[in-house]
Amino acid sequence: VLFLNNYERWIIQSLCEGREDQATRYAKMYLQSCKTQKDQVFCQQMLERLEQKEQFNIPANLQDILMVSMPDEYRVNRFFLRERDKSLIDGALKTYQAAKTLEEAGISYVPTVLLHGTSGCGKTELARYIAYKVGLPFVYVRFSGLINSLLGKTAQNLNLIFQFVRKLPCVLCFDEMDAIGIARGTQAEMGELGRIVISMMQELDNMPNSNIIIGTTNRFDQLDAALVRRFNFIEEVLPMSQKECLT
Repeated sequence: VLFLNNYERWIIQSLCEGREDQATRYAKMYLQSCKTQKDQVFCQQMLERLEQKEQFNIPANLQDILMVSMPDEYRVNRFFLRERDKSLIDGALKTYQAAKTLEEAGISYVPTVLLHGTSGCGKTELARYIAYKVGLPFVYVRFSGLINSLLGKTAQNLNLIFQFVRKLPCVLCFDEMDAIGIARGTQAEMGELGRIVISMMQELDNMPNSNIIIGTTNRFDQLDAALVRRFNFIEEVLPMSQKECLT
């Protein structure tokens, strides 16, 4: 018969009461108290994962805008890497490594990727895979929370996002980039949208080398040309063929 110790009771009770932060603290204390030789490697790995997650606790004013997932949460066995996407992945990884080397020399260079293609062709999943391959948290921007009808609020939300991710290395993904990156001077672009585009470009220019910025869009033709130039890699993601579906 197995009996629960105090830590296990506290963790279970905290989870049942919806207090995940407290459950995490008890779990860390439990892992730190591990003394058995056979469990040391496991406890150390789990402790590192918890500490990484704690770093990415989303502040209250961004909880409706951002979603964060850790690299070890990605189910790579469910991802089908197509042959034509391998060069993009390889290029993104090499660029990220080069950016880290340049950072040591004091040279600013932010790895940026723009994926475009029809809806449902796998752009966002490809972005998640890049985050998994580089071993960085994946930070996904919910545009339903980002876009706000109040004057200046969307640009303010953008600023809050970049302030948050600038502190910690991650892959920041802006899905449906055309919602905030529409070309200035067009009939569809109003004054407020133009200010958002400018704000977006300014934020991208001030990002550290340790972050990867990925934008996805199914309206590449509507993006502002100056914003597009901020991206190192621009790749069209094609729908999966019938042959690939059967593979």
